[in-house]
Amino acid sequence: FRRVLFRSGLAEEPAGLLRDVQLQAGSAGPCTVLGDARTAAPMTAAQLNAYAAHVLDFDDTQHGIGTHMSAPVIPAALAVGELLGGSGADLAAAYVAGFEVGCSLARAGDFADHLLKRRLVASSMLGVFGATVAAGRMAGLDAQQLENALGIAAGHASGLTMAFGTMAKAQ
Repeated sequence: FRRVLFRSGLAEEPAGLLRDVQLQAGSAGPCTVLGDARTAAPMTAAQLNAYAAHVLDFDDTQHGIGTHMSAPVIPAALAVGELLGGSGADLAAAYVAGFEVGCSLARAGDFADHLLKRRLVASSMLGVFGATVAAGRMAGLDAQQLENALGIAAGHASGLTMAFGTMAKAQ
């Protein structure tokens, strides 16, 4: 079932273009690009898998907080796990940690609703934190390293809803 969803996401023109550009740019590596026979560098695989999961909006929804945490969290944890040889149990623990952090941020003071009212996408703005926690858990970061990683992630959080209806975000 998941391979079908990822394959259909990659079949969408925006995801296919992103995949083709990224994989032609010499980003070879050991990580799975779901729905494609090729592998890629960890950051590239995580980006492609997250995009393919979210492009058709077939990803999960956390009702009441308007986020889709699995799309950013699973690809980040999977890429780091493949790179470092993590186990399935490690992947599950990393997923839960990242998912909970992203959803907790969305629930805090109805933050996700606050973002959406200001034309900001909660999934991308908060998903970066969930993905960072998941990847950090897979990499075995200590508290200080994770704090630093979250600080870096904060500088990269974005998500303008003005991109809706473009190749950046269907809808």
